[in-house]
Formats: sequence, structure tokens, C-alpha cells
Amino acid sequence: MSHIQHVILILALYRSMDVTLSSKWGKRKGPLEDKVLKIPENTVGDYLIFQFISNNTNIMQYTVSGETENKIHIDSDGSLFLNDSLDWETRNVHNIQISVQDENSVTVEGPVNIKIIVLDINDNKPIFNQSIYNGVVRQHSRPGRPFMRVFATDKDDPNTPNAKLNYSILTQIPELHQVNLFQIDSETGEISSTPDGARQLDPSKHKHYVLFITVKDLEGLSVNSLSDNAKVQIEVKENLWQPPGPVTIKENSTEPHPVFITQVRWNEPGAIYELGKKERNSKFPFMIDRDGKIYVTDPLDSEESERYVLVVFAKGKNNENLEQPLEILILVEDINDNPPVCVQDVTTFEVQENEKIGNQIGILQATDMDRKKENSFLKYELLDQEPDQPNARMFMIDPYSANIQISSDNFQKKIVSEYKLNVRVSDMDGEPTGFSTNCSVTIKVIDINNKIPVFDKLQYPPLNISEDAAIGTLVYKICATDADDPGTGSWKIIYKVAEGDPAGMFIVDTDEETNEGYVKINKRGAFSNCLWLDYVDLLASRCLQENHYQTWLQELDSVLSKHLNFEKVSLYHLRIDARNPEPLVFGINYNSSSSTYLAIGVNNVNEAPEFDSSFYHKAVLENITVGSVILRVHAIDPEGSLVRYRLEDDKFDWLTIDPNTGEITTQAYLDREVTSLYTIHVLATDTTDLVSSVYVSISLEDVNDNPPSLDVRNNPHIFCYPLQQKHHVRIKATDKDLSQNGPPFQFSIQQQHLNDWEISVVDDHSADLIMKHTNFEEKHYNVTVYVEDKGKKGKSQTVTVIICKCSQSGSCFLEVQHLRGMPSVGMTIGVILGTLLFIGAVLIAVFCHLKKQKSGSEKRNMKKTYY
Repeated sequence: MSHIQHVILILALYRSMDVTLSSKWGKRKGPLEDKVLKIPENTVGDYLIFQFISNNTNIMQYTVSGETENKIHIDSDGSLFLNDSLDWETRNVHNIQISVQDENSVTVEGPVNIKIIVLDINDNKPIFNQSIYNGVVRQHSRPGRPFMRVFATDKDDPNTPNAKLNYSILTQIPELHQVNLFQIDSETGEISSTPDGARQLDPSKHKHYVLFITVKDLEGLSVNSLSDNAKVQIEVKENLWQPPGPVTIKENSTEPHPVFITQVRWNEPGAIYELGKKERNSKFPFMIDRDGKIYVTDPLDSEESERYVLVVFAKGKNNENLEQPLEILILVEDINDNPPVCVQDVTTFEVQENEKIGNQIGILQATDMDRKKENSFLKYELLDQEPDQPNARMFMIDPYSANIQISSDNFQKKIVSEYKLNVRVSDMDGEPTGFSTNCSVTIKVIDINNKIPVFDKLQYPPLNISEDAAIGTLVYKICATDADDPGTGSWKIIYKVAEGDPAGMFIVDTDEETNEGYVKINKRGAFSNCLWLDYVDLLASRCLQENHYQTWLQELDSVLSKHLNFEKVSLYHLRIDARNPEPLVFGINYNSSSSTYLAIGVNNVNEAPEFDSSFYHKAVLENITVGSVILRVHAIDPEGSLVRYRLEDDKFDWLTIDPNTGEITTQAYLDREVTSLYTIHVLATDTTDLVSSVYVSISLEDVNDNPPSLDVRNNPHIFCYPLQQKHHVRIKATDKDLSQNGPPFQFSIQQQHLNDWEISVVDDHSADLIMKHTNFEEKHYNVTVYVEDKGKKGKSQTVTVIICKCSQSGSCFLEVQHLRGMPSVGMTIGVILGTLLFIGAVLIAVFCHLKKQKSGSEKRNMKKTYY
């Protein structure tokens, strides 16, 4: 670019800054006064800067002094000229003074101060301070974090774009995988790795890279930017920020603390290291120094924590993380520093008198807090037994399982009721260097079950109970005694109703302290007890939701059909047996002394009617004819009263019941799609208004009464006119019927649409309506699609496709039209003109009427005039 081109460019740049320029052909004039004038550097000489005009008429000459650099002069007419170009880099401000002198060289005006500001032009290219740079980057360096910097300077004015520099990478050698591994900050020249570089830089694969860097002034935004180039040689080194391997520390160390255990290093000097913990250990005896050396500050205990995970951070001066933190595993090595511990201060077992040799008495439990298996491996040894009768080796213990067994079978409680054993428990398999502990074991000799329970009465007095008595009602107290040791399994008694109660209406509970027996009602009382209906509701909801109809029937029968009923059983003759939970010894058997008899009479009460079934269920097709009989319920009043029926909970009013016969018939169409199981109550009422209830459930079996239905949520489908490509519309069908009457669906279109459309099945539920061409008009298309289910039931449905001109949002563009009843512009003008003509005609008529009153001749003349 020539100097003239530079001047033209600067003139354009500084026009908005009120740059004062002039030439011989374009003078600027003004009074002689202090001024600030601006001129671009490198402006060619012989340029008029400004012409000063003095008010004094006695002028001989103008003089200029100051920082003229012999490049600025003034003519006798006050014209200030530039003889030679100025250089901003040499001096960017010239302060001069101008005076006016008369013929006697006497100053008559001035001096005035003129400041000439030299404006910089882009006449200096940027220059790198080095032609070759060398840098080092670590493997896995953090992307975007600078590892080196290139630097260039520009002598132009730093406050203008001339010295605003822009750095960029021209090329990378080698360019592996066509990926940029490095990046440069366009303003600072800082070079860092890219995310790809952070992942792929590996000194074992490629160690050296070369970057060619360019720097441009004018912020690199102009084709006239000046530039310089440099070469950057980069060496890839192994990442130092690596976690050391697991560190093992022996517990309970006696070394002086703190003790050095490992070290971490950041890739560059100056990092600040911080140490944290990953687990929530209450104790954290570790520290790190400024060099990354890690120390343990106190002895460790493996029983307290066998491992620690240290988290190490490397941070910069602004407390920012230089890289992801490292995790270091610290393992605490166990030593044998804990003796075995008995789980119980005294371990107690029982042995029966008739125990045989080899029978297991129990297992002694002991623990060792040491973690190493060799340190916590326990060995058991029986040291002594007290008393030593009938011999000193009544028991033995397995040295490793701690299983205590019988070694002699001559136990006699009357002679020895209790034995005390002293057992040594040693760790390290009993090695002399290990620890040992003595554990105490008490073994009680218990009486064998050689006595049977005996009732205090073989026959208890008869009693009566009302047939509507509730569950849990206490009927009678009975009692048997046992001569074995109290509190043992040989003494405890279990009562059972052995005869006279096949339906299980009664149960006998035992008082564990006294062995008394409480005869109670085990099943529910009268069927009319409404508290039981809640239980039946709960049972029904569970079973019917799982379609377990038979389970419901069985459980309802067990709960509802068995109750005290005078009409069925008016007297129970119960035989109750007393037994021990422990088996009798060989040769001892239960006899009649362990049984008693109890007669229970049932008193009659006025009861509600009883249905002949505890539950009714019927399966019918959902399209059963209205008025069809579904089933008949039947109830009998125990007292022989007349029974009448009515329905409850018929929430859809689908059914009706004959009040006399109990026949249930349909009075409306049933619909399985509304509910597949319809459950109601039937109430039976006797003449005394006592009511009983029974559940009736009706399973509705599916018939193919619903054709498939298209999903119309996305209907209509809009496409923009004119069509650029063939489109398709996804249609989906559903069917309310069950799967045997549902998918897969068959899709077809009518013959009239086959020239424009075709249909393609996607899956069992969906199909695509596909355009055969793109020559569609701008209008609505209603395509009739026939959908048929697996049961061959189907129907025709319309899919609407709109082809229209679209707005930017993709919706149809609607042209503005006249509203109905609103006049057009022509009509509006016609109405206005008609109104004006009408007003004019009225005025004419009024005027004529006034003239007529004056004279008939005038009237005729006026009439002629207006016509």
C-alpha cells in the first residue's frame, strides 16, 4: 500500500473525529487564536494546514516558532504549511507559536499557541519478539489452561486498531486425525490444549509438534492488516499429576509422627496443594506440605478404620482447581493387637437328663476385633468342669467350631443340677505369641418330660351361649397340671379341641404363667354382624383384582359360612386334650387323665335370613339381551319368615331383582369396557326387618362390539404448498375390546384415493398414509381410511390433510378478506355520493318552495334554471 493510499484510508477513518486537513485547493481560514489542529502522519509535504487571519492591518509578516522540526512554516499571508511528512512514532504532538509582526519587526499580535496532533496511520507491522518459540505441555493437561505464550509488538498507536493484534494458528504439524490439538488466545497469544488435545496428547505416540503462528494488526479484521509469523516447537511430556498406588501403613506404629507416606506433584511449579477426605471418618490424621508430600500425623488403628481415601487438590493462585483431584487409597495393615472377647459374660445352655453322647448342647460365641484372618482365627479348649461328677469329662468342645457336645450320658438332676465350664479361647490358632481369653459356660440339667398333664376335672359342667356371640368371647376356663419342672417345655401345656367341633368353632388359649386354658369362640357370630362386611370388602378387592374368583369363594366360605347356628348345631360335646410342647420320654404315654369333656349349648336368637351360598358369581357375555335372567339367589329365614330381596350398589343401574324369587335380570345393556367385573350386594329381609347380605359378582366377557378408532389428536395434518417432497401421515388405531378382538389392525383406503395415496402398515397398531406424488393442489383433502380389527369389525374414518401456503411458523397463511356485510371501497364511495346528492335535492326543494310564495313567474323561471 502506498503512502497516498495510507493517507486516503486515514482521512476516511478520522472524518468523524473532526480532522483538520487542507490543501492548496481547499483552504480553511480563521482568526489568529489558540487552536488544536490534527494531521495524519506521513502526510505528503506542501499541504496547507490552516490560514490564520489577523485583525491588524499593519502586517509585515507571520512567524512560527516551537517544535516545527523544520517541517512546518508559515507564509506572509498567514497560511501554515507542512513542508515534510510527520512521524507519529517520533513525535505525536507538536507545540508551536505564531506571531504577527509589522514592518519594524515589532510583534503586533500573538504569539498564539497552536497544538498540532499527529494522527497515527497503520504504517508499522507487528513483530514477534522471537522467531522460534519452545514450549512444553503435559499429557492430559487441562483444556484451555495456557502452558506457554507468544508475544508480538506494534509501534503504531496502541489506542487505535492499528496496534490491536490478533493471534491465530496457521497450521499444526503433524495434523493427526485431522484434529486441532492446540488453540491460541487471539488477544493474549496464550497457547493451550484443546479438549481433543487433552484426550489425545500422548508422548508415547507422538512427542513433538510444530505450530506456525501468525499475528495481524487491525484486529485481523481487514484485508489490509499487516502481519508477522513465528514458529512454535512443542514437546509433549508425561503427566505428573497421577495418583500414587495404594499406600499400606501398619497400625499402632511406634515411629515418631508425622511420618512421610507418599507424594504428589503438579506439572508446573507454584501449585498449592490441599488435602481432603472422601469418607466421613471421625478421625483424619493426615497432612500435606507445600511440596506435595503427604504425612500421617498419628498412629492408625485398623479396627477403627481399615482404609482411608485421601482427596488431593492442586490449586492456582486464585484458588481455582488446576486439574481434577486425585484419590489416594490408604490401607491400614492389621496386627494382632486385640485379644478374643466372649460374646456373653456367662453363656448358658440346657441339657436333659436323657441326653445321649454326641448330642450338641450349643455353640460358644467369641469374637476377635483383628481383621487379618491369621490374627483372628480362634481356637477353643475346655480347661475344667465343676463339679467333676459323675466324672470330669461330661462335655467336650470342638477346637474350631466351638460346638459343645455330650461326652458322657449319665446326667442326674437330683445329684448335679448345674455344671460350670471354663473354656480358653486363643487367637492365631493358639500360637504362643497370640492372645487368649477364658470364657465361662453354665449348663443346666433340666428334667425330662416324664410326667403327663392331668386335668383337675374329667367332666366340666355344661353351659349355654347365644348363637350370635362374637369372636373371642370367653366361654369357659379349664385347667390341667404338670409335675415336671415349672417353666420348662416339659411343664408347659398346649390345649386342643380333639372331638365335637369339626367346623373349628372353638379354640383354647393357654396362660403361659399358670397353664390355665381359656375356651373361646374361634369363628364369627351371626351372619348379620355388619362389622364383617368390611373384611369381606377387603378380601374381595384383593382377590378380584387378581382375577382369583375361586380363591375368593374359598376364603369367603371359610370366613362366612361357619358360625354358631342354633338351627344347625344346638349342642357341642367337646373333648379337650392337654399336651406338652416337648416330647414324652420313651415308655411314657398320654392317657385319659390328659383329656376332659365340656358340653356347650347354643341358645336360639331371632336371626336374619341366610343365603344358601356365601357368595354368588356368574360369567356372561357383555352383549346379553336386556331382560335376561343372569342368576337366582336364595335365602331362608331360620325362623321360617317370608324373605324379600333388594339390590344395593348397582351403580350403573344395569340390573333388577325380583323381590320374591331373587332372580336377577338385566334392565340395561352391559358394557365390559366400562367394567369387566360388576359387583353388587343383595339384601334379604325377613318380616322382622332383620337383614343379611351377600356379594354377587358378574364377570363380563368381551365380545367384538367396538370397531377400531383412529387417534385424531394430530388431525388435520398440514403441509406447505407447493410440496417440495412426498410426505406421509402416521395414523394410529386403538380398540376398546380385548386382545382377541383387537390388533393387529388392517388398514385400507377407498378406490377413489388410490391415484394420490397409498397406505403402508407400520406395526400392529399403526400405518403410514403416503403421498404418491407432489402435484397436490392447495386445498383440503379428506382421505377415507377403513380400519378393521382381528375380529373383522371395522369402520371408515376420515383423515384430513391440508395443503396450504404456510406462514413462517409453519401454519396455514390466511389472506385477509372482506367480512360479510361490510361494504367495499367502491360501495362506500357510492354511499357517500348518494347521501350528498340526497341532501342537495332536499335543499333545492326547500329553496323552490320559498320562491314559490313570492311569485308564480319567479317560480317558473327558477324551475327552468334548476332543470
